[in-house]
Amino acid sequence: MSAQTGNSIVSPALNNKAITIFQQSVGDQSLLYNGPGYFFLRPELKTNPCLDDAKVLSPGSVVYYGYAYNNIPLMLDIERDLVITTWNDDESLMSLHSQKLSEFKLQGRHFIRIEADPANTTTPAVGFYDVLHNGKVQLLAKRSKILHIMDVQKGPDDRYEYKVSYYLKKGGKYLSVSGRVDLISTLGDHEDELKKHLKTIRSDFAEADMAKLASYYDTLTN
Repeated sequence: MSAQTGNSIVSPALNNKAITIFQQSVGDQSLLYNGPGYFFLRPELKTNPCLDDAKVLSPGSVVYYGYAYNNIPLMLDIERDLVITTWNDDESLMSLHSQKLSEFKLQGRHFIRIEADPANTTTPAVGFYDVLHNGKVQLLAKRSKILHIMDVQKGPDDRYEYKVSYYLKKGGKYLSVSGRVDLISTLGDHEDELKKHLKTIRSDFAEADMAKLASYYDTLTN
């Protein structure tokens, strides 16, 4: 099993430390070495399909085939919803099998995979979700990118548009929320307390405020 060398924008010199730690942590027979090759389809663009436009692999951890692996060099392609790591030649990239990857941590974020659940019609689309808060209620962010072709011919002006959607899991149901005010309305049983709390924490970062509101809601419920 191997991953093929592609037109990677990842510089081995920049991520060599992460790769070295990775190779010391897992053996050649690791279940990690079984994904398909990964290629950046439009390496000439200024932006790319990865979270935060990452151009190098960063150390992370995964739960893959039920096994936990630490110090794994990772990137997250949020256009194709793929988790990327390296093959053991230090240059080739490969994507992990998404359906076998239950969760991972990368750059201080914790992602979980949500699968289809016929018994729960509120379950959002299959994919990886960023856990912003996990308590009595769970607040999730679905991060994605869409490639916009600016002309009939592929060109340097093509660009990736970043999008994020939020979901609140409460009482086993997933509810779409659009922002701070909508989240407070969705957590309606303590709406007045949450409105007062928002006045004390409101910042320029709506996502961080939403996580704080969900956490504060937990303190208000029995």
